[in-house]
Amino acid sequence: MSPADISREGDKWLERFSLEGWSGEPVESYSHGMRQRLLLCAALMHSPELLIMDEPMVGLDPRGAVRLKEVVRELADDGIAVLLSTHTLDVVEQVCDALAIVNHGQIIASGTLDEVRKRHQSDGRLEQIFLDLTEEADQKAKEGDDEVAGDA
Repeated sequence: MSPADISREGDKWLERFSLEGWSGEPVESYSHGMRQRLLLCAALMHSPELLIMDEPMVGLDPRGAVRLKEVVRELADDGIAVLLSTHTLDVVEQVCDALAIVNHGQIIASGTLDEVRKRHQSDGRLEQIFLDLTEEADQKAKEGDDEVAGDA
């Protein structure tokens, strides 16, 4: 990026995440949530085609979390691929087009929220679906371990 592009894009994202007044301050003086927002600014300023985020809501206050959800939704609507890993299932329900439920490194369900609900005969919240599916997967794994132990 050219210096002018860096300045323009940096200023745009700093303003978007309410950090414009802090640009001259040392990062050490930032709170955890401010550092989280600053990392997002740095990741977004070069207009990536793919954005991978792991637990981006950690440390954000409610206003910062709402802002991040808005930005993620806008990025996806603009055709940018966003891969979001989170334990905050309400966030998944609010911003994700598709999801995968991972249990012990294995995908145990995937699709749109409506597809996952339909496939697992639930019209409830994702949190309950997650609990049911992971409990079922853990039970199957335990039964498989018991069978292997019985064969020994």
